[in-house]
Amino acid sequence: MATATKAGPSAAAKKMFEIATAGRKLPGRYFLYGPEKIGKTSLAAYLPNPVFIQVKGETGLETLIDAGQLPPTAHLPGEVTSWTDLLAAIDFLSKSEHEYKTLVLDGVDSGQKLCFEYVRMVSFEGDEGKFMAYHKGYDMSPNTWKELLVTLDDLRLNRKMAVVMIAHARVSKKKNPSGEDWTHYTPNLHEKIWEPTAAWADAIFFLNFETIVSDDGKGKATKSRIIYTEPDATYVAGNRFGLREEIECGESAKEACENLAAALKAARNTDGKEG
Repeated sequence: MATATKAGPSAAAKKMFEIATAGRKLPGRYFLYGPEKIGKTSLAAYLPNPVFIQVKGETGLETLIDAGQLPPTAHLPGEVTSWTDLLAAIDFLSKSEHEYKTLVLDGVDSGQKLCFEYVRMVSFEGDEGKFMAYHKGYDMSPNTWKELLVTLDDLRLNRKMAVVMIAHARVSKKKNPSGEDWTHYTPNLHEKIWEPTAAWADAIFFLNFETIVSDDGKGKATKSRIIYTEPDATYVAGNRFGLREEIECGESAKEACENLAAALKAARNTDGKEG
């Protein structure tokens, strides 16, 4: 009686289980946030060969171009106004032949609203009350939000594109029982959405004006803009590249982008230990 033989792993499976000691040199995943009109969109416009997706209500790029503040910059026409269209737009870029090197999603907090709208319609029959009851809608939304992160990773893998999310900052006051309260900046995302996004991002950059602390301990903002790359008591930030804590933006958005690129290159060249 013949005995059945178990089929061995396929060639693709064998390839998958090979042991690697180096990365795949995929482009980075960046999250950039800061106060209104601090220059987030302008900085992103000078990244390598970018293409923008403008989410509903976020047309700052077109305003800057029309005002002559930015050169012509590639973007999908109009605004993306639904969750399914947002995923479809990214998928289109992932499967199309083009020369773009950076996808800029402007702004991701508006994308969050589209996600919530979609979950409300699909899971709660469009009923806002049911969505809000016991925070059920917010609890269910991360699973849908992760579809966006997966779609962005497919783009990164298929087209070797860097991904940049732009968001506004939320400002709150931290209580200090032994002194004055202080201002705290976080991305303008619900905590249920921010948690998987923060884990996904290779770098979280906070863009703001530099603050000088006077002798009396009070902070005063200057006109110099700084990209903050590491966490602080007053803001959320962090990165996997070994960047120095602060990157000066200089006199223009173009210079800011050049300084950021130089800092990333320096970190790579020193194995994560910048000089």
